[in-house]
Formats: sequence, structure tokens, C-alpha cells
Amino acid sequence: LPMYYTYPAEQVAYTVKNEYEYGTAFIVAPVTEKSVQGVGRARTHVWLPEGTYYDFFTAQRYSGGGMKILHRPLSQIPVFAKAGAIVPLTGEQEAERFGVELPEAIDVNVFCGDSGEYTMYEDDGSDEHAALTRFEVKWSEDAMRFSIKPDEDSFRVRPAMRRYRVCFYGIKNSTVKSDVAYEKTYDTEKKVLTVTFGKNSGKIELQVLNAELADIDRSKRIFKLLQHCRIGYELKEKIYNCICAKKNPTAVIHELQSMALSHDLIGALAELGFE
Repeated sequence: LPMYYTYPAEQVAYTVKNEYEYGTAFIVAPVTEKSVQGVGRARTHVWLPEGTYYDFFTAQRYSGGGMKILHRPLSQIPVFAKAGAIVPLTGEQEAERFGVELPEAIDVNVFCGDSGEYTMYEDDGSDEHAALTRFEVKWSEDAMRFSIKPDEDSFRVRPAMRRYRVCFYGIKNSTVKSDVAYEKTYDTEKKVLTVTFGKNSGKIELQVLNAELADIDRSKRIFKLLQHCRIGYELKEKIYNCICAKKNPTAVIHELQSMALSHDLIGALAELGFE
């Protein structure tokens, strides 16, 4: 849907013609410009309404409420999920093996920072037999609560037993409590807490205690961007040290400008370093 469909009172929603909502969870802003010479990325203009958003592919967090100039490699489309969004997907390995069959394994992506819910519809290919599964997250820094509630599937539309892997984006490594057996892992780079449940046929509830939003380590992303820039090694090192050493964004931008860098490179660095 075009952005003005949900935000008809926002004048800017009528100006972002390449941007659109995809379903209830995503804002998509395709890159339609050429890659900037020397930077290795193309720029795109994105309007994010009020709220907190995550890049679906990189897990970087953004604050909404205005226009942004973002930079991406041509192989990547900016896709943003708002905090509170819940996105269930077929497990990757199963999707490759079975195609359209209803999956026995589901990855549930939860973008932290707000409450939300999502109801997943499944059927057997007809209009007569269907099953619903309700996912809900209640955000609180004291104890975030998440639940998976399948309805009574009298027609056995979905698999009798199912594995769930729940990925909480943007939070610190935290204690998890659940009456259902699980395994927990944590991605320190993307700040994703993953809770994996074995085969289960019923309701699942869990709590994440002291759930706090995590600060992303931006140094690795700055390093990766500079790797693809066509500038001298010594200048790359100077840029990297400048951004990592200084915490004041204004001071960093002033120093980057003194290095006679292009506006696009400074913009790409600022997006990764201070967004």
C-alpha cells in the first residue's frame, strides 16, 4: 500500500512515491539510484513515521519521525519493521525442502520496544478448513511477555507437532523463563536473543526478565563499509579511529568534513555511526 493510505493526514506521505507498506509489519523503500562512485552504496530517501524501526536484514535500529537519506549496497533493499511487529516465517531449511507445504518449523521474529500481536492464518488449500495461531508480545523492561496460542484445529490443518524458534531483535542478553523446555542463544553482533522450543502441540508462554534495548556495536559496520570504499588505507584508518574515539556526533562530523570526504560517504558513515 502507498504510505498515504495509512497516513492520509501526513503531507510527506504523498511525496515518497517509491516507498510503500508491505502487509502490516513492513515499510519498504527500494533503491532506485545508481551506486555512488567510491562509496559502493546507493542512496535512497526514506520517510519513517513516528516510532522505532529495525532494518529487517541488518537489525540496525532507527528512530522515526522524519525523512532520512539511507545508503545500501545494490544487492539489498531497505525493509523496516516497526517495534512491536511480529513476523512468523517458515524455517529456512524447511522452506528450501518442502516449498508450499505447511511447515513443521517456524521462525518467529519479534522486534522489541513496543507491544504487538499477529494472527497467522493457515488452510489446507480449500476455503472450508483453516487454522489460526495468535502471537502476542507485551513489552515491558521489567518482564517482556510473549505467547503463542494455536486455536483448536479440529480439521488437523497444521502439523500436529511444531517447532518454534523465537528471535527477539534489539535487546540485551537476558534471563528467559518458560514452563516449556527451550534452548537460548544470543547474537552479540546483531543483538538478537533466540529462544528455541522443541516439538510442541499447544500454547507456549515465556517471559524475558529485565528486557532492555541494546546498543549496537557500530564499529564492525563502519569497518565493513570502509572495506568497500575506494579511498586510501591511511584515510580509512583515520576515519575509523575518528568515529570510534569520539562520542559527540557533531565533533565527529566536523572532523570528517575536514578530511574532504564526499557528502555521500559522510552520510553513509553518519547513518551507521549515529542513527
